[in-house]
Amino acid sequence: MKEAIMNIKGMSCRSCVNKIETSVSQVNGVGEATVDFSNKRLHVKYDENEVTIQQLKEVVVNKGYVVD
Repeated sequence: MKEAIMNIKGMSCRSCVNKIETSVSQVNGVGEATVDFSNKRLHVKYDENEVTIQQLKEVVVNKGYVVD
């Protein structure tokens, strides 16, 4: 499993955290996705043979947030 940390802009509440964690966790190849609301960061463990970092970023963007 590979790990990545992404800075997320546009989160305003705990509901945002749940939306991002749920959406990213449902992607095939993702082992774990956790959002640190106070630091506005997504930490994700994923299988690079099943999903790319770009695809994970697109999931977050499609939910209405900005990946920095």
